[in-house]
Amino acid sequence: MEFIIYEKVSANYPLQLLTIHPMNSLHSQHFMEEEAGKVPIIHTNKKTLNKYDCKDGEVILLVSPWGKLKGKILLDESIRDYIVALHEGWWLKNQGVNKLTPTGLSDIGNQAIYNNCYCKIEKL
Repeated sequence: MEFIIYEKVSANYPLQLLTIHPMNSLHSQHFMEEEAGKVPIIHTNKKTLNKYDCKDGEVILLVSPWGKLKGKILLDESIRDYIVALHEGWWLKNQGVNKLTPTGLSDIGNQAIYNNCYCKIEKL
């Protein structure tokens, strides 16, 4: 298994992606696919949107060294600069966040590390 050190990747992928748990579901529940064609909502602030010349409500691609994810931007000033956040729980057939995250094991517990990564925004 190849491990990629974030510091070497972050110059090309300056945004940190955080995956957060939705407060209205249990971990094993997936409500996100009830509407056909629905994509994940990506929360970020105005400074980050301006850096990528994006607008609130725009559908974009998040790109990491491991893959791409289509999502819709939601302006959220509670998010810090150069952070993008989305809820975990999307199935892979509808662009699950695991398409962006590296494979590997956590240092404590030997569990999958599908939790965050560095990425960038690309316009469609």
